[in-house]
Amino acid sequence: MMQKHKYKLQRKYFTIIGKLAPGYAMRKAYTLFHTPMTYQRNEIEKSWLSKAKKFSFSFEKYTIAGYRWGKEGNPKILLLHGWTGVATNMYCFIDSLVAQGYEVISYDAIGHGKSSGQLCTLSEWADTLRNFNHYIGQVECIVAHSLAGATVIVASKIGLQTNKIVLIAPFCNPVEIINKWFGERLGIPANVLKKLPDYFWHKQQKSLQKYGKNWHDIFTSDFHVPTLIIHDKEDKEVSIANVNTCTKQWSWATFIETSGLGHRRILYDKTVVYEVTTFIKERLNHAPV
Repeated sequence: MMQKHKYKLQRKYFTIIGKLAPGYAMRKAYTLFHTPMTYQRNEIEKSWLSKAKKFSFSFEKYTIAGYRWGKEGNPKILLLHGWTGVATNMYCFIDSLVAQGYEVISYDAIGHGKSSGQLCTLSEWADTLRNFNHYIGQVECIVAHSLAGATVIVASKIGLQTNKIVLIAPFCNPVEIINKWFGERLGIPANVLKKLPDYFWHKQQKSLQKYGKNWHDIFTSDFHVPTLIIHDKEDKEVSIANVNTCTKQWSWATFIETSGLGHRRILYDKTVVYEVTTFIKERLNHAPV
């Protein structure tokens, strides 16, 4: 109820300032879009947090909170949470993969969980991933949800140290996310909304140019490793059309479509966890110890 009330106030706010001061509205929209909400871990996540071997990773001006589960020296899996989430969102995968004999490693993104920072842009997500991957070394698989899935695709243009990839509800068309998931939901006036994608790109262009020359280009990657993409029909945050862009781009990927799970419940579905674990296990270069 409080969340709906918050959206109602934001819609009224953007309706007014969008008409009176469109430039200011764009700046406020940019800040809001890149500011994660505070996430409250549930009791299960707190339990997994207490079991983790915690460490810190320094990246530029940020301190990234890192976590390890399982036996050190076992094949490594890197788990990546989505927007406004935390590493322990992926606890169902942690549980299954540790039981299968893997060491699971994750971190809270910039401005999320116990990591420092307030705003977090796509370029910073991608740069963090590449640097963290280099820090922990080669992994058997990167398993990423939502924005983290998009991040993997962008970062892969320069290269990642992984043998395989799993993308859960990823997107390859950020313009749709900016316009529909963000802009239309907040009632941002059309005169402001149509300029937002270009404005967002302009603000990040310097840091994103290493990945490509525009929104489409940074998602055009040929990082050809075994890949599994999973998406749910009832996902209200990432459309099937957006995911289809990813599957067409990565034509070598295996695609699984689920039903009735939405954007977040998909992370806790036993069948999805089984499919991911099986995909990783069947494509290992060597068996876990």
